[in-house]
Amino acid sequence: MRSLVYYVALSLDGRIAGPGGEYDFYPVDEEYSRQMNEEWGDGLPTALHEALGITPPLTKWDTVVMGSATYRIGADVGVNDPYPHLRTVVYSQSLDPAAFPEVEVVAEDPVAHMRALKQEEGGDIWLCGGGSSPRRSHPRSTGWC
Repeated sequence: MRSLVYYVALSLDGRIAGPGGEYDFYPVDEEYSRQMNEEWGDGLPTALHEALGITPPLTKWDTVVMGSATYRIGADVGVNDPYPHLRTVVYSQSLDPAAFPEVEVVAEDPVAHMRALKQEEGGDIWLCGGGSSPRRSHPRSTGWC
């Protein structure tokens, strides 16, 4: 069975974004960037692979799933699939699948869909982005994972 992997930057106090949704407070140096690009390059948008001249290792996962808030960050600026090197699934009841053919828009129950997705053949599944719900006060991510 495939695993669902939550991979995001996290501060020591358990936050994935600042109070206003900012994510610019994570320190990044050259050595850290090199290691992340080599080991976790699957999680970089494909355009960054091209800009940095790297090839993703494609060893961590082969599918990325996200909600519409995370997805819209790119779609609103014309990037309809930030991860074409991965199968991209967007859970949304508000997006029209016909308007976003580059990705798989799923309006059905995400829990049931995820259970079925985990049973399919393939690599692990990356849960990209933040979240918000009435039960949590964590600000959601405002950048691609």
